[in-house]
Amino acid sequence: MKLTGRARLIRGVDLWLARRDAGRIDFASKACTATFDVAAVGIDDAVVEAGGLGKRVRAFRLPDALTKTELAIRHPFKTADRERALYVRVTQEDGHQAWSSPIYMLP
Repeated sequence: MKLTGRARLIRGVDLWLARRDAGRIDFASKACTATFDVAAVGIDDAVVEAGGLGKRVRAFRLPDALTKTELAIRHPFKTADRERALYVRVTQEDGHQAWSSPIYMLP
């Protein structure tokens, strides 16, 4: 697949492959080039840095079936002597992200 024109603004792509154990994925941009062996791509990210500012190319395999639909986390915070706004950022398994509205901690 080769992207041209406005399609070059894509931030992610999902691929459905006929075989999960053969082939390679080649990626090329102005910032970097990367090659991923399809058989080696797993749930954990394979990452290639793409020019600083946190830009990178990631390849990872999504699970065959969604097995978890909720998450609970506890995180201790020190109390502040002033009002403090906290934000929560969530990264879904497909790489999409969402941020909360501010959650205020009051002294």
